[in-house]
Order: sequence, then structure tokens, then C-alpha cells
Amino acid sequence: MTVNAMSGSEAPATSVGSAGLSFRSVSIEYQAQARKIRAVADASLHVDHGSFLSILGPSGCGKTSLLKAAAGLLPASTLGEIVLGDVRLNSGNARRNQVGMVFQTAALLDWLTVRDNVAFPLTTTGVRKSTARELASELLQQAGLGSFADNKPYELSGGMQQRAAICRALIVEPELLLMDEPFGHLDAITRDQMSIMTQSLWLRKPITAVLVTHSVAEAVFLSDRVAVMSKGPASRVVTEVDIDLPRPRTLESRGSAVFQGYVRELEQALGLDQMEE
Repeated sequence: MTVNAMSGSEAPATSVGSAGLSFRSVSIEYQAQARKIRAVADASLHVDHGSFLSILGPSGCGKTSLLKAAAGLLPASTLGEIVLGDVRLNSGNARRNQVGMVFQTAALLDWLTVRDNVAFPLTTTGVRKSTARELASELLQQAGLGSFADNKPYELSGGMQQRAAICRALIVEPELLLMDEPFGHLDAITRDQMSIMTQSLWLRKPITAVLVTHSVAEAVFLSDRVAVMSKGPASRVVTEVDIDLPRPRTLESRGSAVFQGYVRELEQALGLDQMEE
């Protein structure tokens, strides 16, 4: 049995949105002065339910735009379909709490405690505050922040704030988790810690997840599949690489020949090997 966070009652475990996430011939346009610029052109991807996809590509290639479109934040400028199960996300039809998103900055509310920040999405949907705070405490404990639940966000390091932000996105038990370079501003050691924590939380309850990152090693570490986009404008998905590595993955895993082989393959797809010459 699982606890239904929306009601606080027990409910049978279900597999929601088993059809996964599909980007079907998605193009994204922006108005720039008197003309339209097509940032993404005819991008198609599929993410199986419960699997982890990372998207790599040069700066400005539309990676974040794809995530925003999947979150329903760019419906007017999006052509094609982004479908989760049987719901068309880029038409603004996503059900409440169906999609959770983690941004590049934590964007926590400074006047609330860390626990109340994490609980906030539930309290806005009518869940009792005591229930929401209890669920927030459980998530924070899993993320290694249990002893900081009553602190204010400004009392936490950047990495700890991002951990709280991930907990905030997960507390509503979304069918889809979108992460837009959430570790990009962190130092290398903290970034490694965040990758391990994210994998740990995801393995406890695998949901469909999409990560945008500029780190090839991070993408290989976390993903079941990595998609590579071309340089913009009019970016396209140029290749996809399945990552066949056992989980849980550790920092030692990154030193294996198989791991490094995936890194080299993706670097070649990005053209990084040519830049070194």
C-alpha cells in the first residue's frame, strides 16, 4: 500500500502514465522583433515510463525550451505534440501536480523554513498542513537534510538548497520530473554529491525523468538514455545513446572502461573531440 499525499489515506499502488513521455515533431518558435526564430525544429523523442533521459547540446540549442514546453510553460510557441500517457502537455492540459520541475536556481521562499518550502506545493492543493509537513520531513530525511528542516533557506549552502528544491518537486508525487541544469552552479564535489542523491531518490520510486545538462559525465551517470541536440537555431535531436550500466552507480563507476566509452561516444556526437585537435 502507498500513502496518497493528496488525501492522507492509503491507496493501492498504481502505475500512472505507463505510456511514458513523447515529443512528437516538436518545434519551438520565438518572436524576435519583426521575425520568428525557430529555436527547435522537428524534435522527436520518447522516454519510457519510469526511465531517466538526459539531454545534451550546445548552449542556445533549445534544451531548456523543450523542458519548458513539456511543463506547459510555452504552449503558444510550440508546434507538434508533447504527450505524457494520454495527456497533451503543451496544450495546457496537464493535471495538477502531474509535472514537477527543478530549475537552475532553487528559488526557495526565504521567509519559510526548509520543511515548509518543501511542503508548500501540497498545502496549495488543500492537503492538511500537518500532513504536508510530515511528508516533507520524510523526503528531507531521505535527502540528508533532516537536521536542517527548521532552518531558513539562506542558512543552507547552494547544494543543500538544490536538494530541498528537488524534494519540493517530488513531494506531489509527479508522473514526470523535469530538471533544468539544477547542478550547473555548484562546485565539482557538491555536483557529484547531488548526482548520487538524485539517483538514490529516483531509485526509491522511479518516475519518468528528463534532465538538461552540459556535463557529459553527469548525463551518463544518471541516465538510461542520453539525447544529443545539434547547434541552434533550428536545433534537432541528432543521436540517442542507450546507457547500459548497472545501478546503483557510484563514483568509482565513472572510472570503468564502459563508462568512459559512453563519455567518448557522446563527446564525439557533440563534436568535442574535434575541438581538442
